[in-house]
Order: sequence, then structure tokens, then C-alpha cells
Amino acid sequence: MPQLTELPAGQGNALTKQNEAQPDIPRILVEPFEDLSNGQLSSTIARGLTDEVISQIVKFKEIAVVAGRASDLPTAKAFGSKPPLYALQGTVRVDSTKLRLSVRLVQRSDQSIIWASNYDEVFDVRNLLTVEAEVARAVATALAQPYGIIFRTDATNLTQSAPQDWEAYACTLAYYGYRADLDPQTHASVQTCLQKAVARFPNYATAWALLSLTYIDELRFRYRFDEASPVSLDRAVETAARAVELDPQNVRALQAEMLGFFFRGEIDTALKVGARAMAINPNDTELAGEYGFRLALSGQWPEGCELVSGAVERNPGPLGYFETALAICSYISGDYRTAERWARLADMQTNPIYHLILLAILGRSGQAEEAAQELQWLRTNAPELVRNIRREVAMRVSRPIDQAKFIDGIRQAGLAVPEE
Repeated sequence: MPQLTELPAGQGNALTKQNEAQPDIPRILVEPFEDLSNGQLSSTIARGLTDEVISQIVKFKEIAVVAGRASDLPTAKAFGSKPPLYALQGTVRVDSTKLRLSVRLVQRSDQSIIWASNYDEVFDVRNLLTVEAEVARAVATALAQPYGIIFRTDATNLTQSAPQDWEAYACTLAYYGYRADLDPQTHASVQTCLQKAVARFPNYATAWALLSLTYIDELRFRYRFDEASPVSLDRAVETAARAVELDPQNVRALQAEMLGFFFRGEIDTALKVGARAMAINPNDTELAGEYGFRLALSGQWPEGCELVSGAVERNPGPLGYFETALAICSYISGDYRTAERWARLADMQTNPIYHLILLAILGRSGQAEEAAQELQWLRTNAPELVRNIRREVAMRVSRPIDQAKFIDGIRQAGLAVPEE
């Protein structure tokens, strides 16, 4: 692996000017993994795993990756930004057909170990590359996905003391915090934060992508029905397109574009965009769950629900949104007891669509008293949603046969839904 050396002074100044339009996101230094077995094969595996881990982490655009040894890093001035906050260190042991990778994430300011893990695999020469790729994907997902190790560490640090130059990145952390319960008031403050972030850093693709998602959330979660300032799906699509233009490999940008097309009714286009994003980074559980949910709602229930379930299993963060998705999966399959269990786990009490889903589940399971409570909540807090049930269901569920299943549950819950 080539070592990093200090940039010439003139080149460093140019890089500094270039980075003035970029936010200061956290950087992780991936050091060459150490071969503890001191053999030709183990040495090759150590180098291969180092390269593979780097290539997998790079796919997550919320952080930046630096490769090399700490002693070879450029100075902060030449780098045009702060040096890496974190270092990923690893050791490789190979014994016959057994491989162990031990990794740890170190906070470079005080050398404290934030996280450590071991990965054990059995291999032969024929499947060595596959094994390396699987181990690298597991490491990258644990570290770099939303709600992963770096996210949780940064969220804690920024809660205690938010540096001024991390303001834009703090907005991205705030967005994922909002995803915990999808609260309308939190949504408004996060959206404002992201609007300021893209104004200050117009080339920050991730901020544009998350801003687009907040616009989409206004529509899909029905946060407001104020006709004086109507929800603009076009604005959401345009904002996502800006993010994709800035970084075509940014899966959060493609995720926003996928959702924009989906709610526009361009289902095939949406799924193609989602498939492209999955090909870029299948390790991103936030993307996998959202793409799986789109597949399910378009009628591909088994494939889509399996992806959502996998995202829930691998995602260490707040899962309310995806638990609600699994509630819908169970509802469509006719398992209303499991559907209610998933919905109760989600517990997103401030979200109107959550109450609509729970209403249908309670209706189909014959729980009249509980259904009446949900219906009263909707009539009080989202009356416009109640008045346009068919339109709201059709916006989210593609096939008429699936729409009818959902409408049937709502009717059984006590709401009169007119025929088409």
C-alpha cells in the first residue's frame, strides 16, 4: 500500500481553498493490518483485508477514509483540514484454514479504545477472496453505517460539546436522531439545520440528500396539511437530484431520489434507482431497509420484507420506522397478531401514519375498543388524513389488491371509507 507523504506547500494551499466549501466531517485512518503469523499467505491476507476494509468503508459518505500509517500522515495544514479523529488497527492470524481478524477503533486524541471485535472464518484458497470481502463488509457496517460505532461516538461527543466547524456534520447526526421517533417538531428543527448547512456548504451532497428526505417526510408522514404552505414533492425531487449530481455514488442521495420517484408514482424508475444504490453499498442498512420497503409496497412482498428484516437485525440504531414496515409485511400476509406486535414495538406515537397502520391492524384483528382510540387520535390530530384515506393509501401501496386489504382493515376499525 502506498504511504502518504506531506503535500508540497503550494498544493496544500490549493487543497485548503478547495476544502473551504466542504464541511469538516470525521476522518478515520485505516492502518495496515499487522500479520502476526509471519507467513507468505498470512502476509497476503493481511494486505488484502486492509485494502478490502478500506474499499468497503469508503462507500459510506458520512465519513472520510485515510489510508496509511500515522507516522506518514500529512500535517493538518497540508491536509487542508483536521487530521483523522479515529484510527482502525487490526491484526491477522492464519492457522492452516482458520483466519482471525482482530480490529479495534482508537480515538487518536488520547489513544482510548472505543470498540474492538474479532472475526473468525474458515477458508481455503478457492474462497479466500470471498471470505475477505465478507469480513470487510462486517467491519465496515459495524463502524460506518448510520447508528454504527462512529455515529454513536460522534453523537455523544457533539452532545457534550459541538465544535463550531462541525456544524454541518452535526446536522446529519441530528437527522438520524430524528429518525428515532419521527417527531414532527424535531423534523422541523432538523430541516432548518440542513437548509443552513447546504447554504454554507453547497457541495455537501449528504446534506442535500438528507434535506430532500425531510421534504419527502412532510408528504409521506403527513406532518402538515397547511394549504398556505403545501408540501412540494417537486422540491424534494429537485433537492435529491442536486445531491446525486454532486456525488453519483452517494447512496443517501440515491435513496432520496428513489423515494421521490416512488411518491411521484414512477415505481419502476424508483426501484431501478434503489437497485443501483444497493449495488454501490449493500452494507448500508438504512438504504437496504428503505429499498426493501419500496419493493414490498410495490407488490414484491417476500423479497422486500426479507430485506427489511435483515436491516432490522443488522442495524444497532432506533428501529421504529422499520418495525412499522415489518408490521405492514405481517398485515399483508394475514398474521395480524405479529403485525400488532411489530407496531407496538415501533411506538411512534406522534406520527399520523403510524396510527393509521395500527388502526388497520386493530380493525382486522377485531379489537374494537383499541381501534376506536386510534380513530379518535386520527380525527383529532390528522383530520385531513382521515378525509382522504383512499388517496393516502394509494400513494404508499402500489397494487389495488394490496390497497383493498388495507382499506378493509380500516373499515373494520369503524371508519366508513367510500367506494371508488
